[in-house]
Amino acid sequence: MNQEHEAGREPVFTKEQLLRSTRWAGTLKDVLKSQLADGESYTHQQVEQIVTTFLKRTVE
Repeated sequence: MNQEHEAGREPVFTKEQLLRSTRWAGTLKDVLKSQLADGESYTHQQVEQIVTTFLKRTVE
């Protein structure tokens, strides 16, 4: 159920598909829920960057 990324051959996935995936488990799914936009598509590389940025942020 994935689509091909417009700029290349890298598969993209919706927020809903990523949340159903076994690749992202536990609290990381909570990060995805809060950081990914509904109706948008993401590559695994984009999702990894979003998660990494979220986890490395400074909390003030």
